[in-house]
Amino acid sequence: MRLIAVGAIFLVAIPNYLGVRQGSTTQNIFAYGKIAAVIIVAVCGFVIGKGSTAHFQPFFSDSVTGLTTATIVAALVAVMWTYDGWCDVTPIVGEMKNPGKDMVRTLAIGMGSVIVLYIFMNFVYVYLVPLPEMAGLAGSDEMIATAASRNIFGAAGVSLIAALILVSTFGGLNGNMMAAPRVFFAMARDGYFFKKVGEIHPRFGTPYLAIVTTFVMASIYVLSGTFEQIINYFIFVSWIFYMLNVAGVILMRRKHPEMQRPYKTWGYPVVPILFIVAGTFMVINIFIENPLRSGLGVLLMLCGIPIYFIWKKSTPKK
Repeated sequence: MRLIAVGAIFLVAIPNYLGVRQGSTTQNIFAYGKIAAVIIVAVCGFVIGKGSTAHFQPFFSDSVTGLTTATIVAALVAVMWTYDGWCDVTPIVGEMKNPGKDMVRTLAIGMGSVIVLYIFMNFVYVYLVPLPEMAGLAGSDEMIATAASRNIFGAAGVSLIAALILVSTFGGLNGNMMAAPRVFFAMARDGYFFKKVGEIHPRFGTPYLAIVTTFVMASIYVLSGTFEQIINYFIFVSWIFYMLNVAGVILMRRKHPEMQRPYKTWGYPVVPILFIVAGTFMVINIFIENPLRSGLGVLLMLCGIPIYFIWKKSTPKK
């Protein structure tokens, strides 16, 4: 299974290696395909699905009062994973024609669309699968989406959901393969990574060595642990950096108020502070619930500090 995952990463690396347009076209095909499939499943669920509006009442039963912080945080980890591509547009902002407007528009439309689709699909799930039945699926290998799709399309629904998951996964991988190499590319250009990684392919116009680096590192991660372990490492560490980035907005405004800002944070400083507080709560609770995995993630992150200073020391000042 892990080798299949490595093969999928390799497949998405190819179009991104061959050209920016090839990578973006691949992303558009899978993104639009996934959105269309989700809408079709959702509409069919309400039109021909064997569901009931009675499943929505009572939506909050007495069992909700028994929820603990641990269960809420465990659920949040999975939710944060599904939303994690929210910021992947920022590494490619340098290739946008009008980043001041395009990035804000892309983030708003992207996140807004995902929220609407997710809420729509969850209404469909509740309509088709009663809450007690959902709870019973927690200890099984069957997903709620599979149970809901079987209700609509019968046995063929299982294959349909499997195909939708494949399309969604491939599209998500391609999006990450577009964004992550640009981080390595920028680091190399600034002197904080191997200089060769900052090269552009003379024919394809892509950061080809950064893409190869991303493929190699992603393959190592996939082969080193289970899907659940990788999620816990990734969400815990990535949210630390998300909070540091948002804190950087506050710091930069205080230290450099004269800097030109083509786009500004809505609701500043309340929104950034709320983001940091909520992120801190989640990160602390993830660490409490999974100290070993979280600790390994922190250790891996801390390994980059001495490497950073070594590169910084060897990089000539501009």
